[in-house]
Amino acid sequence: MKKMIVIIVISLILSLFGCQQQEEEVPQLKASDINELISDIESEDISFYIYHDDKKNINEIIGDNNIETYRNLRFITITNTNKDNLKDCLNLFKYEYKWDDTPVTIIDNLYNAINSLQRHESDVLVIPEELIQLLSTSDDNRVTALVERLEKVYQYDEKMMHKYELINKPFLFYAGGSDERADELVEKSRYDTDILLAINPIHKQILIVSIPRDMRTPNPAHEYKDDKLTHLGDDGPLNVLSGLNTVFKTDINLYAVTNFTEFKRFIDFMGGLDIYNPYTFTYTGSAITFYEGNLHLDGNLALHYARERQHIPEGDIGRNKHQAILIKAMIKKVLTFDSIDKYLSIIPEIKKSFMTNLDFEQVLILAQWYLENRSEWTFITKQIYGDIDFIWTATYNTVQQLGVITPHQEDIDEAIKMINTVLSGEILKE
Repeated sequence: MKKMIVIIVISLILSLFGCQQQEEEVPQLKASDINELISDIESEDISFYIYHDDKKNINEIIGDNNIETYRNLRFITITNTNKDNLKDCLNLFKYEYKWDDTPVTIIDNLYNAINSLQRHESDVLVIPEELIQLLSTSDDNRVTALVERLEKVYQYDEKMMHKYELINKPFLFYAGGSDERADELVEKSRYDTDILLAINPIHKQILIVSIPRDMRTPNPAHEYKDDKLTHLGDDGPLNVLSGLNTVFKTDINLYAVTNFTEFKRFIDFMGGLDIYNPYTFTYTGSAITFYEGNLHLDGNLALHYARERQHIPEGDIGRNKHQAILIKAMIKKVLTFDSIDKYLSIIPEIKKSFMTNLDFEQVLILAQWYLENRSEWTFITKQIYGDIDFIWTATYNTVQQLGVITPHQEDIDEAIKMINTVLSGEILKE
Protein backbone atom coordinates (compact mmCIF):
# COMPACT_ATOMS: atom_id res chain seq x y z
CA MET A 1 0.00 0.00 0.00
CA LYS A 2 2.88 2.38 0.84
CA LYS A 3 4.41 1.69 -2.58
CA MET A 4 1.14 2.48 -4.31
CA ILE A 5 0.92 5.78 -2.39
CA VAL A 6 4.47 6.62 -3.49
CA ILE A 7 3.52 5.90 -7.11
CA ILE A 8 0.51 8.21 -6.88
CA VAL A 9 2.55 11.01 -5.25
CA ILE A 10 5.27 10.75 -7.94
CA SER A 11 2.63 10.95 -10.67
CA LEU A 12 1.08 14.08 -9.09
CA ILE A 13 4.46 15.81 -8.80
CA LEU A 14 5.27 15.07 -12.44
CA SER A 15 1.92 16.43 -13.54
CA LEU A 16 2.50 19.70 -11.67
CA PHE A 17 5.69 20.28 -13.67
CA GLY A 18 4.03 19.52 -16.97
CA CYS A 19 5.79 16.18 -17.25
CA GLN A 20 2.79 13.92 -17.13
CA GLN A 21 3.35 10.71 -19.06
CA GLN A 22 1.84 10.47 -22.53
CA GLU A 23 0.31 7.28 -23.82
CA GLU A 24 2.61 5.25 -26.06
CA GLU A 25 1.53 4.89 -29.66
CA VAL A 26 -0.03 1.49 -30.25
CA PRO A 27 1.92 -0.54 -32.87
CA GLN A 28 0.26 -0.65 -36.25
CA LEU A 29 -1.24 -4.06 -35.65
CA LYS A 30 -4.77 -5.27 -36.06
CA ALA A 31 -6.35 -7.71 -33.61
CA SER A 32 -6.25 -10.41 -36.28
CA ASP A 33 -2.44 -10.06 -36.59
CA ILE A 34 -2.11 -11.51 -33.08
CA ASN A 35 -5.30 -13.39 -32.35
CA GLU A 36 -5.13 -15.61 -35.43
CA LEU A 37 -1.68 -16.78 -34.38
CA ILE A 38 -2.93 -18.22 -31.11
CA SER A 39 -6.17 -19.94 -32.08
CA ASP A 40 -6.73 -23.36 -30.48
CA ILE A 41 -3.63 -23.09 -28.29
CA GLU A 42 -3.67 -24.67 -24.83
CA SER A 43 -0.90 -24.59 -22.27
CA GLU A 44 -0.43 -26.04 -18.80
CA ASP A 45 1.83 -23.20 -17.63
CA ILE A 46 0.40 -19.84 -16.62
CA SER A 47 2.82 -16.88 -16.74
CA PHE A 48 2.69 -13.29 -15.51
CA TYR A 49 4.07 -10.57 -17.80
CA ILE A 50 4.67 -6.85 -17.38
CA TYR A 51 5.22 -4.34 -20.19
CA HIS A 52 8.27 -2.04 -20.46
CA ASP A 53 8.49 1.23 -22.32
CA ASP A 54 10.37 4.50 -21.97
CA LYS A 55 7.58 6.13 -20.02
CA LYS A 56 6.73 3.42 -17.53
CA ASN A 57 8.93 0.70 -16.09
CA ILE A 58 7.11 -1.12 -13.29
CA ASN A 59 10.28 -2.82 -12.09
CA GLU A 60 11.99 0.50 -11.44
CA ILE A 61 9.07 1.61 -9.33
CA ILE A 62 8.49 -1.51 -7.23
CA GLY A 63 12.10 -2.61 -7.08
CA ASP A 64 12.25 -6.30 -8.01
CA ASN A 65 10.49 -9.22 -9.66
CA ASN A 66 9.26 -10.92 -6.50
CA ILE A 67 5.61 -11.73 -7.12
CA GLU A 68 4.83 -10.45 -3.62
CA THR A 69 5.50 -6.91 -4.83
CA TYR A 70 2.71 -7.20 -7.40
CA ARG A 71 0.00 -7.76 -4.80
CA ASN A 72 -1.80 -4.44 -5.36
CA LEU A 73 -1.31 -4.06 -9.10
CA ARG A 74 -3.93 -4.37 -11.82
CA PHE A 75 -4.15 -7.83 -13.37
CA ILE A 76 -5.57 -8.63 -16.78
CA THR A 77 -6.22 -11.88 -18.66
CA ILE A 78 -8.11 -13.16 -21.69
CA THR A 79 -11.28 -15.22 -21.93
CA ASN A 80 -11.59 -18.92 -22.75
CA THR A 81 -7.94 -19.73 -22.13
CA ASN A 82 -6.98 -22.10 -19.33
CA LYS A 83 -9.73 -20.96 -17.02
CA ASP A 84 -9.12 -23.83 -14.60
CA ASN A 85 -5.37 -23.26 -14.39
CA LEU A 86 -5.86 -19.53 -13.92
CA LYS A 87 -8.34 -20.16 -11.12
CA ASP A 88 -5.92 -22.62 -9.50
CA CYS A 89 -3.10 -20.10 -9.79
CA LEU A 90 -5.07 -17.34 -8.06
CA ASN A 91 -6.15 -19.81 -5.37
CA LEU A 92 -2.46 -20.54 -4.80
CA PHE A 93 -1.74 -16.85 -4.27
CA LYS A 94 -4.54 -16.66 -1.76
CA TYR A 95 -3.13 -19.67 0.13
CA GLU A 96 0.66 -19.38 -0.15
CA TYR A 97 1.08 -15.61 -0.29
CA LYS A 98 -1.96 -14.75 1.85
CA TRP A 99 -3.42 -12.55 -0.87
CA ASP A 100 -7.05 -11.60 -0.62
CA ASP A 101 -9.26 -12.20 -3.64
CA THR A 102 -7.31 -10.63 -6.48
CA PRO A 103 -9.40 -8.62 -8.95
CA VAL A 104 -8.63 -9.63 -12.53
CA THR A 105 -9.96 -7.81 -15.59
CA ILE A 106 -10.98 -10.17 -18.39
CA ILE A 107 -10.44 -9.03 -21.98
CA ASP A 108 -11.95 -10.77 -25.00
CA ASN A 109 -8.67 -11.26 -26.93
CA LEU A 110 -4.91 -11.10 -26.53
CA TYR A 111 -4.43 -8.05 -28.76
CA ASN A 112 -6.72 -5.94 -26.58
CA ALA A 113 -5.08 -7.28 -23.43
CA ILE A 114 -1.59 -6.27 -24.60
CA ASN A 115 -3.04 -2.98 -25.80
CA SER A 116 -4.27 -2.40 -22.27
CA LEU A 117 -0.74 -2.90 -20.95
CA GLN A 118 0.68 -0.49 -23.53
CA ARG A 119 -1.81 2.18 -22.56
CA HIS A 120 -1.01 1.58 -18.88
CA GLU A 121 -4.61 0.71 -18.11
CA SER A 122 -3.38 -2.52 -16.48
CA ASP A 123 -0.07 -3.70 -15.03
CA VAL A 124 0.26 -7.49 -15.21
CA LEU A 125 -0.85 -9.82 -17.98
CA VAL A 126 -1.80 -13.34 -16.82
CA ILE A 127 -1.50 -15.66 -19.78
CA PRO A 128 -0.61 -19.22 -20.85
CA GLU A 129 3.13 -19.28 -21.49
CA GLU A 130 2.77 -21.06 -24.82
CA LEU A 131 0.90 -18.10 -26.29
CA ILE A 132 3.81 -15.74 -25.66
CA GLN A 133 6.31 -18.29 -26.98
CA LEU A 134 4.27 -18.62 -30.16
CA LEU A 135 4.15 -14.88 -30.70
CA SER A 136 7.91 -14.59 -30.16
CA THR A 137 8.53 -16.86 -33.15
CA SER A 138 6.29 -14.88 -35.50
CA ASP A 139 7.60 -13.77 -38.89
CA ASP A 140 5.96 -10.40 -38.33
CA ASN A 141 8.56 -7.96 -36.95
CA ARG A 142 5.81 -5.84 -35.42
CA VAL A 143 4.67 -8.79 -33.32
CA THR A 144 8.16 -9.82 -32.17
CA ALA A 145 9.04 -6.19 -31.36
CA LEU A 146 5.96 -6.00 -29.15
CA VAL A 147 6.77 -9.30 -27.40
CA GLU A 148 10.30 -8.08 -26.64
CA ARG A 149 8.79 -5.44 -24.39
CA LEU A 150 7.03 -8.10 -22.31
CA GLU A 151 8.94 -9.45 -19.33
CA LYS A 152 7.94 -12.58 -17.43
CA VAL A 153 7.85 -12.05 -13.66
CA TYR A 154 6.22 -15.30 -12.51
CA GLN A 155 5.26 -18.74 -13.81
CA TYR A 156 2.73 -21.15 -12.36
CA ASP A 157 3.86 -24.43 -13.90
CA GLU A 158 2.66 -28.01 -14.01
CA LYS A 159 4.81 -29.03 -11.03
CA MET A 160 3.34 -26.30 -8.86
CA MET A 161 -0.18 -27.14 -10.06
CA HIS A 162 0.34 -30.74 -8.98
CA LYS A 163 1.73 -29.69 -5.61
CA TYR A 164 -1.37 -27.66 -4.75
CA GLU A 165 -3.92 -29.79 -6.59
CA LEU A 166 -5.71 -31.15 -3.51
CA ILE A 167 -6.51 -27.70 -2.13
CA ASN A 168 -7.32 -26.00 -5.42
CA LYS A 169 -10.10 -28.11 -6.82
CA PRO A 170 -12.36 -31.13 -6.16
CA PHE A 171 -10.95 -34.61 -6.71
CA LEU A 172 -11.95 -38.28 -6.68
CA PHE A 173 -10.55 -41.00 -4.44
CA TYR A 174 -11.13 -44.76 -4.28
CA ALA A 175 -10.94 -46.62 -0.95
CA GLY A 176 -10.72 -50.41 -1.11
CA GLY A 177 -10.66 -53.06 1.62
CA SER A 178 -9.26 -56.53 0.92
CA ASP A 179 -10.32 -59.68 2.77
CA GLU A 180 -6.63 -60.70 2.94
CA ARG A 181 -5.49 -61.50 6.48
CA ALA A 182 -1.74 -61.48 5.81
CA ASP A 183 0.46 -58.96 7.60
CA GLU A 184 1.86 -57.67 4.34
CA LEU A 185 -0.22 -55.75 1.81
CA VAL A 186 -0.33 -57.18 -1.69
CA GLU A 187 -1.18 -55.24 -4.83
CA LYS A 188 -3.41 -57.85 -6.44
CA SER A 189 -6.28 -58.75 -4.17
CA ARG A 190 -10.07 -58.90 -4.15
CA TYR A 191 -11.72 -55.99 -2.39
CA ASP A 192 -14.80 -56.54 -0.25
CA THR A 193 -15.02 -52.81 0.42
CA ASP A 194 -15.43 -50.46 -2.54
CA ILE A 195 -16.04 -46.81 -1.81
CA LEU A 196 -15.71 -43.80 -4.05
CA LEU A 197 -15.12 -40.38 -2.49
CA ALA A 198 -15.75 -37.11 -4.31
CA ILE A 199 -14.06 -34.40 -2.24
CA ASN A 200 -14.56 -30.65 -2.59
CA PRO A 201 -11.93 -28.90 -0.41
CA ILE A 202 -13.25 -25.43 -1.26
CA HIS A 203 -16.76 -26.03 0.12
CA LYS A 204 -15.58 -28.66 2.65
CA GLN A 205 -17.91 -31.32 1.27
CA ILE A 206 -17.43 -35.07 0.77
CA LEU A 207 -19.67 -37.38 -1.23
CA ILE A 208 -19.37 -41.05 -0.21
CA VAL A 209 -20.58 -43.50 -2.87
CA SER A 210 -20.90 -47.08 -1.58
CA ILE A 211 -20.61 -49.74 -4.26
CA PRO A 212 -21.53 -53.44 -3.83
CA ARG A 213 -18.51 -55.72 -4.11
CA ASP A 214 -20.49 -57.93 -6.51
CA MET A 215 -21.64 -55.08 -8.76
CA ARG A 216 -21.64 -56.03 -12.43
CA THR A 217 -18.64 -54.16 -13.83
CA PRO A 218 -16.68 -54.23 -17.11
CA ASN A 219 -13.27 -55.80 -16.43
CA PRO A 220 -10.56 -53.92 -18.39
CA ALA A 221 -8.12 -56.81 -17.87
CA HIS A 222 -10.55 -59.09 -19.75
CA GLU A 223 -11.50 -56.94 -22.73
CA TYR A 224 -14.12 -55.11 -20.64
CA LYS A 225 -16.32 -58.19 -20.34
CA ASP A 226 -18.76 -58.16 -17.43
CA ASP A 227 -17.43 -59.35 -14.09
CA LYS A 228 -17.90 -58.93 -10.35
CA LEU A 229 -16.29 -55.70 -9.16
CA THR A 230 -14.30 -57.60 -6.55
CA HIS A 231 -12.65 -59.73 -9.28
CA LEU A 232 -11.13 -56.62 -10.88
CA GLY A 233 -8.72 -56.48 -7.95
CA ASP A 234 -7.04 -59.65 -9.26
CA ASP A 235 -5.21 -57.28 -11.62
CA GLY A 236 -4.50 -54.57 -9.08
CA PRO A 237 -6.14 -51.31 -7.94
CA LEU A 238 -5.53 -49.49 -11.23
CA ASN A 239 -7.66 -52.11 -12.98
CA VAL A 240 -10.41 -51.45 -10.41
CA LEU A 241 -10.20 -47.70 -11.07
CA SER A 242 -10.39 -48.27 -14.82
CA GLY A 243 -13.52 -50.39 -14.43
CA LEU A 244 -15.20 -47.86 -12.14
CA ASN A 245 -14.28 -45.03 -14.48
CA THR A 246 -16.13 -46.90 -17.23
CA VAL A 247 -19.24 -47.29 -15.07
CA PHE A 248 -19.31 -43.76 -13.64
CA LYS A 249 -17.92 -42.01 -16.74
CA THR A 250 -15.28 -40.22 -14.74
CA ASP A 251 -11.54 -40.16 -14.07
CA ILE A 252 -10.60 -41.63 -10.69
CA ASN A 253 -6.82 -41.80 -10.32
CA LEU A 254 -6.14 -41.70 -6.57
CA TYR A 255 -6.58 -44.74 -4.36
CA ALA A 256 -5.77 -46.32 -1.01
CA VAL A 257 -6.38 -50.00 -0.25
CA THR A 258 -5.82 -52.01 2.91
CA ASN A 259 -6.54 -55.46 4.38
CA PHE A 260 -8.09 -56.82 7.59
CA THR A 261 -4.86 -56.85 9.60
CA GLU A 262 -3.71 -53.37 8.69
CA PHE A 263 -7.20 -51.91 9.01
CA LYS A 264 -7.42 -53.06 12.63
CA ARG A 265 -3.93 -51.83 13.42
CA PHE A 266 -4.56 -48.41 11.91
CA ILE A 267 -7.83 -47.91 13.80
CA ASP A 268 -6.10 -48.82 17.06
CA PHE A 269 -3.28 -46.39 16.25
CA MET A 270 -5.87 -43.63 15.88
CA GLY A 271 -7.37 -44.50 19.26
CA GLY A 272 -10.53 -46.07 17.86
CA LEU A 273 -13.52 -44.58 16.09
CA ASP A 274 -16.72 -42.97 17.33
CA ILE A 275 -19.86 -43.75 15.33
CA TYR A 276 -23.62 -43.63 15.54
CA ASN A 277 -25.08 -47.11 14.96
CA PRO A 278 -28.63 -46.87 13.54
CA TYR A 279 -29.89 -50.25 14.90
CA THR A 280 -28.95 -53.11 17.25
CA PHE A 281 -27.48 -56.32 15.80
CA THR A 282 -25.23 -59.21 16.84
CA TYR A 283 -22.08 -60.07 14.93
CA THR A 284 -22.24 -63.48 13.23
CA GLY A 285 -20.38 -66.29 15.04
CA SER A 286 -19.87 -64.42 18.31
CA ALA A 287 -21.72 -62.89 21.22
CA ILE A 288 -20.68 -59.34 20.28
CA THR A 289 -23.73 -57.08 20.12
CA PHE A 290 -23.62 -53.62 18.58
CA TYR A 291 -26.36 -51.57 20.23
CA GLU A 292 -28.21 -48.70 18.61
CA GLY A 293 -26.73 -45.33 19.46
CA ASN A 294 -23.30 -43.81 19.91
CA LEU A 295 -20.48 -46.38 20.02
CA HIS A 296 -16.71 -46.32 20.40
CA LEU A 297 -15.00 -49.04 18.33
CA ASP A 298 -11.44 -50.33 18.61
CA GLY A 299 -9.78 -51.93 15.58
CA ASN A 300 -11.25 -55.38 16.14
CA LEU A 301 -14.81 -54.12 16.71
CA ALA A 302 -14.54 -51.80 13.72
CA LEU A 303 -13.56 -54.76 11.53
CA HIS A 304 -16.52 -56.82 12.77
CA TYR A 305 -18.81 -53.85 12.17
CA ALA A 306 -17.52 -53.48 8.61
CA ARG A 307 -17.84 -57.21 7.77
CA GLU A 308 -21.25 -58.14 9.18
CA ARG A 309 -23.98 -58.78 6.61
CA GLN A 310 -26.10 -61.74 7.82
CA HIS A 311 -27.71 -60.20 10.90
CA ILE A 312 -28.40 -56.72 9.58
CA PRO A 313 -31.09 -55.21 7.35
CA GLU A 314 -30.34 -55.28 3.61
CA GLY A 315 -27.48 -57.81 3.88
CA ASP A 316 -24.63 -56.80 1.54
CA ILE A 317 -26.15 -53.36 1.02
CA GLY A 318 -26.36 -52.90 4.79
CA ARG A 319 -22.68 -53.85 5.05
CA ASN A 320 -21.90 -51.15 2.46
CA LYS A 321 -23.69 -48.63 4.64
CA HIS A 322 -21.69 -49.73 7.71
CA GLN A 323 -18.47 -49.26 5.77
CA ALA A 324 -19.54 -45.76 4.75
CA ILE A 325 -20.22 -44.97 8.42
CA LEU A 326 -16.67 -46.08 9.30
CA ILE A 327 -15.10 -44.10 6.44
CA LYS A 328 -16.92 -41.00 7.61
CA ALA A 329 -15.75 -41.61 11.20
CA MET A 330 -12.13 -42.04 10.06
CA ILE A 331 -12.20 -38.77 8.13
CA LYS A 332 -13.78 -36.96 11.07
CA LYS A 333 -11.10 -38.37 13.37
CA VAL A 334 -8.32 -37.05 11.15
CA LEU A 335 -10.04 -33.65 10.99
CA THR A 336 -9.80 -33.36 14.79
CA PHE A 337 -6.00 -33.08 14.60
CA ASP A 338 -4.96 -29.61 15.72
CA SER A 339 -1.33 -29.39 14.61
CA ILE A 340 0.78 -30.22 11.59
CA ASP A 341 2.92 -32.45 13.84
CA LYS A 342 -0.04 -34.78 14.31
CA TYR A 343 -0.46 -35.06 10.57
CA LEU A 344 3.25 -35.70 10.21
CA SER A 345 3.00 -38.50 12.78
CA ILE A 346 0.18 -40.25 10.97
CA ILE A 347 1.80 -40.31 7.52
CA PRO A 348 4.21 -43.22 8.33
CA GLU A 349 1.20 -45.18 9.64
CA ILE A 350 -0.77 -44.49 6.46
CA LYS A 351 2.19 -45.68 4.38
CA LYS A 352 2.36 -48.87 6.45
CA SER A 353 -1.36 -49.63 6.58
CA PHE A 354 -2.42 -48.60 3.07
CA MET A 355 -1.18 -49.25 -0.42
CA THR A 356 -1.70 -45.85 -2.04
CA ASN A 357 -0.53 -43.57 -4.82
CA LEU A 358 -1.08 -40.42 -2.76
CA ASP A 359 1.61 -37.75 -3.01
CA PHE A 360 2.30 -37.03 0.66
CA GLU A 361 3.64 -33.55 -0.08
CA GLN A 362 0.15 -32.83 -1.40
CA VAL A 363 -1.35 -34.38 1.73
CA LEU A 364 0.72 -32.15 4.02
CA ILE A 365 -0.23 -29.05 2.04
CA LEU A 366 -3.88 -30.10 2.34
CA ALA A 367 -3.43 -30.61 6.10
CA GLN A 368 -1.74 -27.22 6.56
CA TRP A 369 -4.43 -25.54 4.48
CA TYR A 370 -7.15 -27.21 6.56
CA LEU A 371 -5.54 -26.14 9.84
CA GLU A 372 -5.55 -22.54 8.61
CA ASN A 373 -9.14 -22.76 7.34
CA ARG A 374 -10.86 -24.89 9.94
CA SER A 375 -14.59 -25.32 9.54
CA GLU A 376 -17.14 -28.11 9.55
CA TRP A 377 -17.16 -30.57 6.67
CA THR A 378 -20.44 -31.93 5.39
CA PHE A 379 -20.92 -35.54 4.27
CA ILE A 380 -23.44 -36.88 1.77
CA THR A 381 -23.81 -40.61 1.13
CA LYS A 382 -25.07 -42.42 -1.93
CA GLN A 383 -25.72 -46.18 -2.05
CA ILE A 384 -25.78 -48.11 -5.32
CA TYR A 385 -28.63 -50.65 -5.39
CA GLY A 386 -29.28 -53.41 -7.91
CA ASP A 387 -30.83 -56.76 -8.78
CA ILE A 388 -29.16 -60.17 -8.53
CA ASP A 389 -28.47 -61.87 -11.86
CA PHE A 390 -26.49 -64.99 -12.72
CA ILE A 391 -24.00 -64.52 -15.57
CA TRP A 392 -20.84 -65.96 -17.07
CA THR A 393 -18.26 -63.60 -15.58
CA ALA A 394 -15.04 -62.58 -17.29
CA THR A 395 -13.00 -64.29 -14.56
CA TYR A 396 -14.93 -67.60 -14.51
CA ASN A 397 -16.38 -67.62 -18.01
CA THR A 398 -15.74 -71.33 -18.59
CA VAL A 399 -16.40 -72.62 -15.09
CA GLN A 400 -19.82 -71.56 -13.85
CA GLN A 401 -22.29 -68.73 -13.75
CA LEU A 402 -21.97 -66.44 -10.74
CA GLY A 403 -24.37 -64.14 -8.98
CA VAL A 404 -23.76 -60.45 -9.64
CA ILE A 405 -25.62 -57.30 -8.70
CA THR A 406 -26.73 -55.50 -11.83
CA PRO A 407 -26.93 -51.88 -10.66
CA HIS A 408 -30.11 -49.90 -11.11
CA GLN A 409 -29.41 -47.46 -13.92
CA GLU A 410 -31.20 -44.68 -12.07
CA ASP A 411 -28.77 -45.12 -9.17
CA ILE A 412 -25.77 -44.97 -11.50
CA ASP A 413 -27.18 -41.90 -13.26
CA GLU A 414 -27.86 -40.15 -9.97
CA ALA A 415 -24.37 -40.99 -8.66
CA ILE A 416 -22.81 -39.63 -11.87
CA LYS A 417 -24.83 -36.44 -11.52
CA MET A 418 -23.79 -36.04 -7.86
CA ILE A 419 -20.11 -36.72 -8.65
CA ASN A 420 -20.14 -34.19 -11.48
CA THR A 421 -21.75 -31.61 -9.23
CA VAL A 422 -18.93 -31.98 -6.71
CA LEU A 423 -16.24 -31.96 -9.41
CA SER A 424 -17.70 -28.81 -10.98
CA GLY A 425 -17.14 -26.99 -7.69
CA GLU A 426 -20.82 -26.57 -6.95
CA ILE A 427 -22.33 -27.29 -3.54
CA LEU A 428 -24.12 -30.65 -3.51
CA LYS A 429 -27.48 -30.57 -1.76
CA GLU A 430 -28.95 -33.64 -0.10
